Amino acid sequence: SSTGMMGAADVDVSDPSGRIVAQEEIVLGNESSINLSGLQSGTYFISMRPRNGQPIMRRVVIER
Repeated sequence: SSTGMMGAADVDVSDPSGRIVAQEEIVLGNESSINLSGLQSGTYFISMRPRNGQPIMRRVVIER
């Protein structure tokens, strides 16, 4: 569809200081997951950059 995202995207997970703590490549259009099990409790920012589209950023809070 013209509104759905397809293709590949690069995903960066960064801490509040901007340090990248995880990176993955995902395939859009399917259910994808990112393993964050190695991260400490805290706030992180997930930046997804589709190859054909606008970047998306989300804030995630991990509580352990």
